[in-house]
Amino acid sequence: MKKFLSVFLVAAMLIAALAMVACGEKPGDETTTTTTEATTEATTTTTEETTVTTTTEATTTTTETTTTETTTTEETTTTISTEPVFARFDFGTKSYASENNLTSHEYLTSKLTYNDKYVSIKYDEDNIIVTALQSYNYGSMRTTDYKSVGSIVNAYALCYEDISADYEFDDPQEIHAGQAKVGCHQYMKIRYVNGGPNTKISFLWRSTTVQGWSTTTSCVMDVTPGKAKEGYDNYQIAIFDVARESNLPTGANEITDDNGVGPGNNWIWQGSAQYITCIRFHILGSYVPGYARKNNVFATTGNNLVDDGNGNMIAGDGSGKTTSWSAGEAISAAKVVARCDTRGLIKKGNFVKIDYILFGVSPEQLMEYKSNIERAAE
Repeated sequence: MKKFLSVFLVAAMLIAALAMVACGEKPGDETTTTTTEATTEATTTTTEETTVTTTTEATTTTTETTTTETTTTEETTTTISTEPVFARFDFGTKSYASENNLTSHEYLTSKLTYNDKYVSIKYDEDNIIVTALQSYNYGSMRTTDYKSVGSIVNAYALCYEDISADYEFDDPQEIHAGQAKVGCHQYMKIRYVNGGPNTKISFLWRSTTVQGWSTTTSCVMDVTPGKAKEGYDNYQIAIFDVARESNLPTGANEITDDNGVGPGNNWIWQGSAQYITCIRFHILGSYVPGYARKNNVFATTGNNLVDDGNGNMIAGDGSGKTTSWSAGEAISAAKVVARCDTRGLIKKGNFVKIDYILFGVSPEQLMEYKSNIERAAE
């Protein structure tokens, strides 16, 4: 019996030992599996990070930025080419332009030529006042000489025979004739009192590239009639597209929105290298030389009759003759002049009081300019 118990105990111990060995193998197997899975996951994660690299995207972004900078440079170039307002003709003894080194009263008086038998010139702090001393006489004041400053055609004109660059003042140094799209002075602004029934004003000019006088260097503009009476002080502001308004005296095209013909005058023909060196303003009454472009016709029907300020319709050129034209009719020099000339409205005592005449690249630019009178009113 004792032997049997001994054998039984030995057998039981062997079985227990085997069971412990078997239980110890399972933790070893789980550790190996876990390590393998962790290694696989780590490897996969590393591969994804390498694939989803931002290097390519960063390069693409850099290229786009370069393109954007190029576009900005082009826009900046356009802005730099734009001329500032030319304010040399801001009149008066204490004008805004003179206070900001854009002109001086002494400069304007020294450059002005006028006929003191026909007009008187006076100044106040912010204006030039031009008064007719004689009425216009069509019969005695007609002449073929329109070039010399002393010609009778300039009897009522303000003539500035040399307005070349004067580096005493801040830029711009000259009126840069041409189109606004290349930064030139395509627009003109005038603020003035029209002390008379005149309906048109004009100016003639010469430049660094055009030395002669002709209808292609003339600009005619419609204005609102005023009143020739003492104390009349109603300022009017008008802005004109010089390239467009210069068509009327050439006969190349009329000023209509639907005539379909492009500009035909020297304000734009000479490109961007043209600077005005001489200018003659006809503000009391418009004047232009006589010429007509070939192969052009009138776009509208009309005549040269205007109100003389007293309700009487007279020929604007002072001829006493009604000149008419019809749409489609071939343009003639005589009819172009009759249509543009309003000196017949100049009577003794008529006057203009001019605050300023400006040149700029856009109406918006010109509207920003204010004289001392305007600033005081604001």
